[in-house]
Amino acid sequence: MNCQYFFDIPVYRLTKEAYEAQRQAYIEANCKTDNINLKDYHFNKFGGCWRYNEIIGYIRLHFLGDQIRGEYFRIKAKRITKTRKKTFEFDTWNLAPEIGLTDLTPELEVSQLTNDQIYSVVKEYIDECRKELSKHSYIDTEVFDNIGEFIDWVGLYKGR
Repeated sequence: MNCQYFFDIPVYRLTKEAYEAQRQAYIEANCKTDNINLKDYHFNKFGGCWRYNEIIGYIRLHFLGDQIRGEYFRIKAKRITKTRKKTFEFDTWNLAPEIGLTDLTPELEVSQLTNDQIYSVVKEYIDECRKELSKHSYIDTEVFDNIGEFIDWVGLYKGR
């Protein structure tokens, strides 16, 4: 069976808000002056911006037959901490139990599904992945959520 990859979703060590609060506390504890250069130094020393720097893994979504699955790649580390040196490694073929395209609408055949119905199944799978990962990690679906309703899911599925 041929699988078709269609989206990589980043997994972060923590939310943007939690990271920025930790960074701000670090800067305030280590920089008792309003010197902008010194604040920039501590901003970068802490780890810089949250986006991309705090990624600890990726969920690679794909269709396999009539199922949605997600391979998981994560950083190679015994303990997940703030780091700038990362090596990603394959972790599992299916992060959460696969969901069939007709699991949410069992009265329909796969060929009868609409874009909205397939999109709902994919979102359900992502929610299941959230349950599988540590409650301290954060699955960033911002880009996926912004474009998901505009994707031709039927065409994407049939085009595999």
